[in-house]
Order: sequence, then C-alpha cells, then structure tokens
Amino acid sequence: MGVGRWSRHRASYTEVHHAIQPAFKQYTPYLVLLVELDTQSGVPTKEEGLRVIGNLVRPDGVLAPKAEVERVGIGSRVRMVSPMFAPGLALPQWTIDETAVGGMPWRYRG
Repeated sequence: MGVGRWSRHRASYTEVHHAIQPAFKQYTPYLVLLVELDTQSGVPTKEEGLRVIGNLVRPDGVLAPKAEVERVGIGSRVRMVSPMFAPGLALPQWTIDETAVGGMPWRYRG
C-alpha cells in the first residue's frame, strides 16, 4: 500500500447511510471525500486546484468505522493511502492524519 502527502480535506464530502452494494452495508455510515491536495492548492487558479475523490479508510485500507467517520469534516487533515484491490489495481483512499494540528473541521449536523 502506498502513502501520499498530507492533504487538507476542504472540498466536500458525503456520508453514505444506505449502501447500494451489499458488501458495503456492514460499513455504513461511510464517507466519500473530495479532497483538495495541498501541493496543488490554487493551481492553476484558486477555483481549479487538483481534487481527488476517495473513501475514508483506516490506515490498513478498510473503510473507517463510525467513530472515525464522525470526526471528519471540511477542514480535516487527511493523507492518501493506496490499498491494493487486486494485483496491479490500487485506488486512492483517505485516512485521518493523526499527527496534524488544526482547528475544528466543519461538519453538517442534520
């Protein structure tokens, strides 16, 4: 599994409560994050920085449990991990950056 640079989750997220695929049901709720990479923030313009989509996972690549899901919001620090799903197939995913210092992330409380 690869590990990427630190990034701030400042773009958007969705919290999935009703899994469409039966294999994901045991992990609900889970998060899908749209993360703006620090290294590309504001490049080429403020509105067009590079953003990457992926699930919130534990460092081992398994979808994050509810307790971790509830800690993440816009402004959370996350880092990219690339778990192997099959030989030669890795997808970018996100895990909480436990070493980051920062303020309280914004989270919808609906």
